[in-house]
Amino acid sequence: RGFIAFSPMKGVVFYKEGWKAVLGGVHAELDVYRKLNGKNVPNIPTAIGGGTVKAARATLRTLSQKAFTKGAPAERELHRLSRQEVAIPLDEYRSAHELVNVVFDALQGQASIINVTSMLAQSFPSGCQHMRWHGK
Repeated sequence: RGFIAFSPMKGVVFYKEGWKAVLGGVHAELDVYRKLNGKNVPNIPTAIGGGTVKAARATLRTLSQKAFTKGAPAERELHRLSRQEVAIPLDEYRSAHELVNVVFDALQGQASIINVTSMLAQSFPSGCQHMRWHGK
């Protein structure tokens, strides 16, 4: 789930929360953005903050629904992320040209991720962005 939020320090930001699989090789989105931002990868949103949600000294965890898994359900942690850049809804672009430019920027960012790091970004139809490291 993603929202537009107000930060007293940063102003209007994009705020997102979702359930991250607790599996080896699956990295928190905040860690991925920080790594990419640290390498100055172009066309990548700027991470402001976030992390795994903890309540009463314990991490909030759940099991994914059995209908979506093969075998035992994967354990998941609630993770939050805030980013500096806020996108606009698709129906608010002034022209197809403007939208194509934004898509082109996103594709350049994807290419930069692969060229600059050992990371591969995978987008899924649900709108979730999952990133994982390959190699190192």
